[in-house]
Amino acid sequence: MASTRRKSAAIALAVVGIAGLSLASAAQLTVTTTSLGAGSATVGACDADGIDVDYTVTGANVTGVTLTGVADACENDDFSVTLTDSLDAALTTLSGPNLTFVAAGTSDDQTVILAVTDTVPVASVTGVAIVISG
Repeated sequence: MASTRRKSAAIALAVVGIAGLSLASAAQLTVTTTSLGAGSATVGACDADGIDVDYTVTGANVTGVTLTGVADACENDDFSVTLTDSLDAALTTLSGPNLTFVAAGTSDDQTVILAVTDTVPVASVTGVAIVISG
């Protein structure tokens, strides 16, 4: 019985000792900084009045995305078009440099057609996110 008590006391002492070392180590941690900066900038959109999106559907899948009403100022900019589901999870992303118009229209009336190579069920698509950066 005395042996069991000694073992318990030794284990308790070891736990207290380890906890004490952990606290002592944390107390010795030093953090320094040399500088911190923040800023903001207003970013103008190349298309101020919005872009219309339409889908090409083959069978039960989206096989293309058509952007219409794209302003001339967006031409040749980098782009990303992401189709999302009801949880805003990406189903596919179409992206690349040099957004290219397929037909010459009037200013702010250009068309872009993008092929969807992934299998994207039309029933899953509930949203689209478009980023154009130049």
